[in-house]
Amino acid sequence: MPDSAPIRYAIYTRQSTTPETPLSSCEAQFAICQDFVEARKDHRMEMGRRTLRRPGRLGRDN
Repeated sequence: MPDSAPIRYAIYTRQSTTPETPLSSCEAQFAICQDFVEARKDHRMEMGRRTLRRPGRLGRDN
């Protein structure tokens, strides 16, 4: 694979029904993941352009 080929990634977050820390929100998890990627300083890293947000059902309710 050539060095100039993009490295595509996605960020998946999931929040517990009983949040234990301020970092457990989906927004906080997303920001932490973005900061990690940006810290790598790899110009080939490319996040997918699609964001999917939908209210989910609780796992315990299934």
